[in-house]
Amino acid sequence: MKSDTIQKGRGAQFNPPNRFDRLQYIGKQPSDGKTRYLKTHARTIVNKVDSPDIPLEFSM
Repeated sequence: MKSDTIQKGRGAQFNPPNRFDRLQYIGKQPSDGKTRYLKTHARTIVNKVDSPDIPLEFSM
């Protein structure tokens, strides 16, 4: 993706570097710019909650 073009609906397109950090990460971007969907399968529908600040034992 070119830095001078903005694609609508593609999230943040400008991320200024951190002024406190000397390193900057530049990731590899998809060549076609289209959204990619990955098909995944859940193992279970009920999940056990192990967080002390959430008063639930299980969630969906």
